Amino acid sequence: MNKQEIKNNYSETCSSLGFDKLTRKQFVKSSGISRRQIDNLFGSFNNLKSEVCGIPIISEDQPLKSVGKNLESVLETCGVDTEVWDVSEFNTKELSSGDFLFTIYLKKKKCSVDFKSVIQNIRDFIPSVESHKRPNSSSEGLLCEINIADLHLGKLCHISETGNNYDLKIASKIFREAIDYKIEQLLKYKVEKIFFVLGNDFYHFDNLEITTTAGTKQDSDTRLPKMFQEGVKLIIEAIIKLQEIAPVTGIIVSGNHGNVLEFCMGEVLNAYFYNNDNVTIDNEPTPRKYYRYGKNLISYLHGDGIKFAQLPLLMASEAKKDWGETNHHFIRVGHYHHQKIILDEVSGCTLEVLPSLSGTDFWHKKKGFCNNLRAAQTALYDKENGLVAKIYFNL
Repeated sequence: MNKQEIKNNYSETCSSLGFDKLTRKQFVKSSGISRRQIDNLFGSFNNLKSEVCGIPIISEDQPLKSVGKNLESVLETCGVDTEVWDVSEFNTKELSSGDFLFTIYLKKKKCSVDFKSVIQNIRDFIPSVESHKRPNSSSEGLLCEINIADLHLGKLCHISETGNNYDLKIASKIFREAIDYKIEQLLKYKVEKIFFVLGNDFYHFDNLEITTTAGTKQDSDTRLPKMFQEGVKLIIEAIIKLQEIAPVTGIIVSGNHGNVLEFCMGEVLNAYFYNNDNVTIDNEPTPRKYYRYGKNLISYLHGDGIKFAQLPLLMASEAKKDWGETNHHFIRVGHYHHQKIILDEVSGCTLEVLPSLSGTDFWHKKKGFCNNLRAAQTALYDKENGLVAKIYFNL
């Protein structure tokens, strides 16, 4: 096996294991290539990593008399780009001859963006849009809640493995169809306000490694930038349509798959609609959100990592004033991809787990978490009488 074949093997092993870099033990165990082969062709495993990953190796076996022990001069002599690399550890050893041996450990700098400045620049660029009277909007109308939970934009499902196809294009098409159907149905009602619940695992993964926020690897047909841009485009299109029916409040609910991306999406939406009097975006990073509409108190959360039995008491304690002044209490939860209604008569609260439009991926199919009705729900609330109607978009 020659040098190029070993380097290719290293790259393929990194990709298959989902790592950026490997330890020597990991590589030897996974590839079957011996340490002797590596040392004979590259001199050391560090040299192999340097050639494949572009990591500078600046540890020397022989003293460099012209360098000395000053860190800055060592980095300059070894050609380290300090715009790219941070020094995590620097060790020197003075020899009896007065020369020095040194070892430097580097870590790549994280890319940082002044996000606040970017958002402010977007806000300054967007023109003002005044609120306008809509034919179907009425102060005596209903609250419309549009909650397309768990879309998992970016998920990949193949029919031969899971019984259904699902990818970025399919998810985008389904989302647009759901929005158009809901708008068509809403024209039959007098609507005062729209709650458009966003996030809730709208995105399937959260980083360039294609993992969830916690690091679980996911099946996807796309890359993060494309997925993020497509998602923002879908939401902006939907809000522009919905604002013609009634003023829109976009509510970002943090999911467990795309927590960071969904927060970023919320900031982009906040900037885009900043000067639009018809649209408000709530991107507060709290895990549970509460809204009062007449005699209704409604809570939105994703639902992972918490027991349902806790939620009515949390609502009563976290929204004390509104709880005491309302008669109808609703908790709306995603995460589970199936519909389930739980009525807690003791706490006087209806908890509903919402369905999902997303396809079943291989992991869920293997575990038997499949065959749920794929749907998206719209709920209509009367100020005095509570929940009065539901509209379903079913696949």
